[in-house]
Amino acid sequence: MQKNQKQKKHRKYHNLIRDTDGPNYGEVFLVTSVTTIIATRTFLHLTGYPQVGNETLHIAHMLWGGMFMLISIMILLTYVNIQLKWFASLLAGIGFGLFIDELGKFLTSDNNYFFKPTFAIMYGIFLVIFFTLQFLQEHTVYTKEEIKANEEIKKISDRDSNAFFPAMYIKFSSKAQTYIDKIVKSRWFEILLVSYFFLTALFDGIAMFWALFIPEKDLAELLPKTHMPEVLGTIAYNILVLIGVYLYIRKSHYRAYHYFRYATYVSLFVLQFYTFLESQLLGILGFVISLLALASINYIIRKHEKDKKSRVAG
Repeated sequence: MQKNQKQKKHRKYHNLIRDTDGPNYGEVFLVTSVTTIIATRTFLHLTGYPQVGNETLHIAHMLWGGMFMLISIMILLTYVNIQLKWFASLLAGIGFGLFIDELGKFLTSDNNYFFKPTFAIMYGIFLVIFFTLQFLQEHTVYTKEEIKANEEIKKISDRDSNAFFPAMYIKFSSKAQTYIDKIVKSRWFEILLVSYFFLTALFDGIAMFWALFIPEKDLAELLPKTHMPEVLGTIAYNILVLIGVYLYIRKSHYRAYHYFRYATYVSLFVLQFYTFLESQLLGILGFVISLLALASINYIIRKHEKDKKSRVAG
């Protein structure tokens, strides 16, 4: 009797069809949100914090964020095409970034946009989102029905991709894909990528040691003010990179890139936030480089997984 009830519960749960690309959409959402916050704050800083409106009205960028999120919701409620889901994830990330960037105004009685704890709160929110996505990516096992349903949707989306993208764009995208494949598969690109992680870990480690233990004030003042989350983040980054380098040397490239990806997440969601607080220019530069590194790693990992599936199918 109890066994039958468990089976019914199991069948009822699996009536919910999950999207196998869900964690990837979430990743786009998360990275776009953080990018939007940094881009917005940089733009406002460079332009002297202009006001959209007049003496009576002030159109806060939170409202634009709400509009982008609304458009994203309408797309997701109306269509199931893969291309539009990627687009909706991007719009949702932009909208959420614009929305949460003004969090300080709603936590203070004087509507203080520059309320310093805002960054810590945003950081906590992004961490929760990140670990939720990681859990879904690492621990979700899809049923045969879910995989089949997703494959059918992808087939239709691929067949009807011309309805969303002009022929010129598809041709350009195909050529770009071929060119990127050649670059990513080249030996020099791998060496460059691994060297980047090793050198950044080495520099961050030296900088942290210098800031914490060099007694001369004039030398210590050359480095940014050190915060405890920044110290812990640097330690975590260095450990993850060293594990990745070790695995890469041991020819376990696929596992190594996973550790490099985890290290890049630490850089994006911890280290770059503090760099941005100290120097917006350096923060932007570091953030862009981290995004490029993350895009390269994800491309390599997905390419590897695709090749592995092709070998299994063959």
